[in-house]
Amino acid sequence: MSKSSEVWSVAFETWSAQPAHWREIYDRLSAHGWDRALPWELPETIFWVGEGSSLHAAALAEVLLESQTLWARRPRLSVVCPSADFAARSGRLAGSRHWFVGFSHRGKTAETLRALQEARRKGFSTVWVASKDIDTAPEEAHLTIAAGPLETIEPHTSALSCAIAAASLVIGDANTFDLWRAMTSEFEAEKTLPPAEVQEWLRARTPGWVIGHGPAEWMARELSLKCLELGGALLRSSSSEAFFHGFSQFLPERKDQPLRILHLNFGEDPRDAEWRETYTPNGAKIVSWDLRSGGEREYMLARAIFKVQRAALEATRA
Repeated sequence: MSKSSEVWSVAFETWSAQPAHWREIYDRLSAHGWDRALPWELPETIFWVGEGSSLHAAALAEVLLESQTLWARRPRLSVVCPSADFAARSGRLAGSRHWFVGFSHRGKTAETLRALQEARRKGFSTVWVASKDIDTAPEEAHLTIAAGPLETIEPHTSALSCAIAAASLVIGDANTFDLWRAMTSEFEAEKTLPPAEVQEWLRARTPGWVIGHGPAEWMARELSLKCLELGGALLRSSSSEAFFHGFSQFLPERKDQPLRILHLNFGEDPRDAEWRETYTPNGAKIVSWDLRSGGEREYMLARAIFKVQRAALEATRA
């Protein structure tokens, strides 16, 4: 078996193991008690911070909790930002009513550790979300939330959803436990296969853009990163608004290599109709993937996370 095949096999195994990891996290945090984990006052601000897939985990955990029914302590302002931007984005804020929630699977991301130190210097209440196999938590973290098992190779698959599960179970309310209990019991891998036209688009192995609106933007970023890590096509990612107003204006028109766009959505992208009007006449290959599924919005978001990972795995299957 080649090295790339070995990596793919390990990635698929860890992707498939996610429900078991969710159950372990659920059982562990249920025993601990979600209402005792954060003995702090109501937050003014929560900063969700990370890099790479950890930033995607931070953003999607925030999106998941944004439902009115899932916040245990709803902040006045919730901000997602890359670790390198935290010092500037947090500005002159100081004090324990501002929370820092940092995500780092291995617990060693230098930029995120620096952001954590800056948050502690400012007197923030600090939370650190990392693998349960990390031996030592940074001393600047008031609370460390142990997520799933440590993944030793790239790409990380279960690390993303396990970090989201662990953070949302502690920071969310009791309804969050109902969500992850249902996710664990209802998970069916065969239902996560992407549509045939999406698989065909991803298997083309030529450069393209994966874009999305709102939470689908973070799905787009995760999909493009996983395809790159698995040796698939070079895919760039962007929000649909940023792409429409910026990147697309500078793309060269090549008749031998038409523009390729994979548009992820939850059925609510205001730019949806404009894609075909603007790009189809020029020969662009546009595929839309509606990530909606049955159930409430938060269930759709949770299911979509491993749908896009499955898409990357199927696109790079030998």
